[in-house]
Amino acid sequence: ELEISQEARNFEGDAALHFVLVNLFQDCIDILMKRIHLSPKHQRVLSLVKKSNLCHNSDMEHHNNRLASLKRKCAFTLAEVLITLGIIGVVAAMTLPSVIQNYRNHSVEAKLKKFYSTFNQAVLRSIADNGDIEIWFEDSSVFLTEDENGKLSSPGLEWFNRYIGKYMNIVEVKKSVINTPLFQLSDGTSFAFLNEGTIHDIVFYTSEERNCYNGGYSPEKYRAMRGICAFTFLFNPLSQAKVQKNKFLEPYTSGWNGTEQQLYSNCEDEGGFCTKLIQNNGWKIPKDYPKKVR
Repeated sequence: ELEISQEARNFEGDAALHFVLVNLFQDCIDILMKRIHLSPKHQRVLSLVKKSNLCHNSDMEHHNNRLASLKRKCAFTLAEVLITLGIIGVVAAMTLPSVIQNYRNHSVEAKLKKFYSTFNQAVLRSIADNGDIEIWFEDSSVFLTEDENGKLSSPGLEWFNRYIGKYMNIVEVKKSVINTPLFQLSDGTSFAFLNEGTIHDIVFYTSEERNCYNGGYSPEKYRAMRGICAFTFLFNPLSQAKVQKNKFLEPYTSGWNGTEQQLYSNCEDEGGFCTKLIQNNGWKIPKDYPKKVR
């Protein structure tokens, strides 16, 4: 800056100021070209500016004309900008739905795996505290009644809280759409008993129950949402069935013939075997999964 200021003494008024600014500008160009990786197009533009000899002519009109010429050479036209934005919009429209669905898939996979693990870990902890599950397991009614203070109760709910619920991160117990206990978990997911007379059948929701049945519950809506935001499990630890024997919470497979083809067809038509289909794929949603989870 000192060297430039001393040379500027050879000029007067606006010409001196112009001399200083242009030389500082050219110093900035040198720094850009040396220290920053530029595209060939930008390198050519900067070289053109550097070779323009702007700092050796005090004719202001001449400099302004040269700078205007350079701006015309460096700028993008409105048509080019609009075309580029259009291309970006088309690419985004084509890829964004896939990106969003992939994110949802990963989220549902993690939630399903976590719930399966958390529930079964709670059973194992109860076994450690209360002895073999054959001693304390009890299949009882979960049909809810409500007292004058709003407290919900049922034999099945009391049993579940005593032997399993206390080992899980349950933040709230509410009434489900079919009047059975609905358990809200700390991670925003929830699960409920599906049958008033038994604790065997369990549905897991990837968020709150009401979010899954957007627009209201009905048996038809429930079947439509299975495999999307509602996933069915079976908790029958005393069962002698092959897929349930010596196990605790497992994906619902009642009536399954053991073939993958039936898993796909049932998942697509009824949604009952979707949980098992995902489990068989290592808790990953298959690429040809017949539904879009959320």
